[in-house]
Amino acid sequence: MTNGIPADQAVYAVRIDPREPRVMFAGTRSRVYVSLNGGSSWQSLALNLPPSEVRDIAINAREGEVAIATHGRSFWALDHLRQIEDVASESSPSTASAQVFQPETAWLTHAYGGGGFGPSGSNPDYGATVFFNLPSNYNGRTPVTLSFQDATGKTIRTFTLHLKNKKAKKYEGWQLTAMDAISVANYHLSQETAVEPGMNAFVWDMRYAPAAEIAGQHIVPTDDFRDDLVGPTTLPGDYTAVLNYGGRSSKAPFKIQLDPRFHPGPDELSQRLALFTEVSNKIDELDSTVNAAQAKMASATGAKRSAIASAVYAVYEPNYRSSEADIMLPSKLRDHLAMVMNQLDISYSAPTAAQYDAAKELEGQADAAIARIKAAAGM
Repeated sequence: MTNGIPADQAVYAVRIDPREPRVMFAGTRSRVYVSLNGGSSWQSLALNLPPSEVRDIAINAREGEVAIATHGRSFWALDHLRQIEDVASESSPSTASAQVFQPETAWLTHAYGGGGFGPSGSNPDYGATVFFNLPSNYNGRTPVTLSFQDATGKTIRTFTLHLKNKKAKKYEGWQLTAMDAISVANYHLSQETAVEPGMNAFVWDMRYAPAAEIAGQHIVPTDDFRDDLVGPTTLPGDYTAVLNYGGRSSKAPFKIQLDPRFHPGPDELSQRLALFTEVSNKIDELDSTVNAAQAKMASATGAKRSAIASAVYAVYEPNYRSSEADIMLPSKLRDHLAMVMNQLDISYSAPTAAQYDAAKELEGQADAAIARIKAAAGM
């Protein structure tokens, strides 16, 4: 009953996981312990917790969180209880093979807030957090992907993972602002998909792939609707995380649920997804056309170059560099489309009549702009 707990550790609290009774927690005079076999043996779960009396323990089964009350070192919370439950449910856990663990239920809601003032904890990342193990001999040469599938088996998004480069340069916020949208998106994607041998965590934002960005366009901070492109948000339902390591797959099911404070009517979220996808696809077509035309413009001269530039720059403003650039420079078609698309993102409800009308008008303008750009560039 006390195997693994030192003899000098008085135990103040013992709690059983209501979802998986083999998982138990014990708070002692200097740390917290966990058992994966119903109390037959214990091991430290201190992690980054400094030595402190753990006076009480509470388990939030719905959120998959364990909170502890310490004596003098505030409250501490452990997220992603499902990962511990997964390990406990295995008869012989092993780190020798690639394996994905079952994620906690992910919630569609508005982005969580950050930490408070001074020394404080951080809220969990927004999205579906997936833990997975890679073999200790992983060196980056074995192909690794992490995919997300819906209940029908359709793949929503696939991420190609790569070995983390510990010497890779990291950029500050002001440096990212100076980079164009494609460079910023590629930088963030590279950071998110970097992995190492052993345990890794990946946070999926519960979205489809975003539309293409325009090469050379700068996305600046804004105090209203964001101008960078995000993919459409998935619907509540059953999903599967699929880790493919060198052709061998490991799967883990999980759920995405809507914040219970939102009450959309039947099919409202499907209508939202449909319009979001429609506008996103039109932006992708427009931006891809602009990128192809700009590639031709680079080698064009004289009147042809001027004609391509006139058609392209009618779609987007290449000179944005500051958060208040739109005071001096006009917002153009690409930004108008992005505003409608990202405006849909802030409400878990059906699009309004005005949003449908705006999308239809702007998509018509986009079709005309695409035709002009192709004609000017000879595409």
